[in-house]
Amino acid sequence: MAQVINTNVGALFAGAALNKSAIGLQTAQQRLSSGLRINSSKDDATGLAIATGYDSQIRGTNIAVRNANDAISQAQTLDGYAAQMTENLQRLYEIFVQTGDTATAESTALITENGRIAALSATSGLIGKAVTVDGSGGTVAATSAALAAPTGATAAAVLTDITAVTTSRQAYGADMAVFSSAVATMQSTSVNLSASYSRIMDTDYAAETSAQARNNILQQAGTAVLAQANQTPQSVLTLLR
Repeated sequence: MAQVINTNVGALFAGAALNKSAIGLQTAQQRLSSGLRINSSKDDATGLAIATGYDSQIRGTNIAVRNANDAISQAQTLDGYAAQMTENLQRLYEIFVQTGDTATAESTALITENGRIAALSATSGLIGKAVTVDGSGGTVAATSAALAAPTGATAAAVLTDITAVTTSRQAYGADMAVFSSAVATMQSTSVNLSASYSRIMDTDYAAETSAQARNNILQQAGTAVLAQANQTPQSVLTLLR
């Protein structure tokens, strides 16, 4: 091996190795402190692009879950209106059977109250609405409709009104079932997408603590070897004496 002064190959190699372990140590420390495996695009450009797509899907899916839950609440509100209207109609039926279809102050008040409930149902945001129920923009059209104001003034007419209200309640129940299914599906989708996102973006602490320990040792060893390598050219001086 030639004895030279101007080019210390050993020191250059040790310096390059020391720089490499320093970068590895810095990366491990950054991942451990942030909790993220990818802190900038240089860490994994392809993985970052995939994870960003997953993040968009997760956000859209979570909003879709909220939309479907809102629709369920609105259908439940409509069903509550219908339940009270049914109770009022049952009482009207009793009155008309008792009085032989003769109106009373109570029957008149109940008919008025049913009209008020029907008007409330018409203000529901669910009626005629297409609800977005997935992160890709898919929608489900609600079948719920406003309650018609019952005006039956005889026992037979009230029975017809009860049937109409019951039909409306079937639509409300169908909407609740459909949107509940959408919520369950989207929650499962969100969980799976989040798991995929985590595998790409989140720090594996077992792996990174091992990397940190390894690079710490390499840093110490590299520093010691570089110091030794820097002393090598001095051996040439013995040839000049």
